[in-house]
This record gives sequence, structure tokens and C-alpha cells, in this order.
Amino acid sequence: MGISPELFAIFSFLKMINFVLAIFNLLPAFPLDGGRIFRAGLWKWFGDFGRATVWAANAGIGFSFILMALGLWDIVQGQYISGIWMFFIASFLNGNARAIARYYKK
Repeated sequence: MGISPELFAIFSFLKMINFVLAIFNLLPAFPLDGGRIFRAGLWKWFGDFGRATVWAANAGIGFSFILMALGLWDIVQGQYISGIWMFFIASFLNGNARAIARYYKK
């Protein structure tokens, strides 16, 4: 007895969503996990945790602006839900990266 086609479709969709989320989370934009890995590399290179954190946070801010632009582009193209969702995620990343950069700036 095998799995039903409907259940297979649901699991396939969930697998794809988890894969995309994992790739997104590994982007080198702080505060994502990839940004934390990027900060670790910068910390090793600079030898200064605060400076590395500010650089990684600035990368996160830059990435959030790109994501905001893509969200706005989606909205202009008529893809309102994905555009608003992408803009919302970008705003969240931007706010967190700015707060972290502000905390570690000397």
C-alpha cells in the first residue's frame, strides 16, 4: 500500500518550502543564520567582534533594501500578496539589522 497522491503532493510542497527557507536563511545577511556565519568569518578576519557585527549588519541592511525593491516590483507587477509579504520580511530584516548595527557601533 502506497501513499495517496494528495498526501504525496502535500509532502512534496512542504519539502520545497523547507528547502527554499533553508537557502534563504543561509544568505549572508545579518540577522539570518548565513549572516551569523558571515560575521564569524569577518570576526576571524578583523579580530574585532563589534566591527564584524556592524559589517554583517550593514550587509543585512543592504540585502533588505534589495528585498524591498523586489517586493515593490512584485506589487507593481500585480503580485500583491507575494510583494507585500516580501516587503514585510525585508522590513523585519532591516529593523533588526539596524538595531544590531546601532548597538555595536562605537
